[in-house]
Amino acid sequence: MRKKELIEKIEVLKKTQNKYLDVLIKQNNTISKLKNENQKLNLNYMLLLTKYNKLLKSTLEEETKNIVYNKKLYEITGINHYQKVGEVESIVITANNIPEKKGLANYMSKAFEETYDSISEMLFGNKK
Repeated sequence: MRKKELIEKIEVLKKTQNKYLDVLIKQNNTISKLKNENQKLNLNYMLLLTKYNKLLKSTLEEETKNIVYNKKLYEITGINHYQKVGEVESIVITANNIPEKKGLANYMSKAFEETYDSISEMLFGNKK
């Protein structure tokens, strides 16, 4: 009888062991799936980082570090490039307005305009 009890206990232990093995196999499958997703996310991150670095380098070069928007000159001070999972890539460009420097022509334009107005008024009677 003792042998029979031991055989039954061994059978119960084998069934329990099989259950644990099934759980381990499921856990390993889940870990494998998560590893694959992690690798894909890492590759996408590296791709975005490469694009960001290329964009940043090309926009901060001397030829392209200034942009014109609404007829005003701006200097690019920063660029943020991001993409949330499942969304479109976004680029945010930060730029500061560069005040226009008045050259000789800009300083003289007011004097020429006043002279033109006074001659026009004197000769033709046109008042502004």
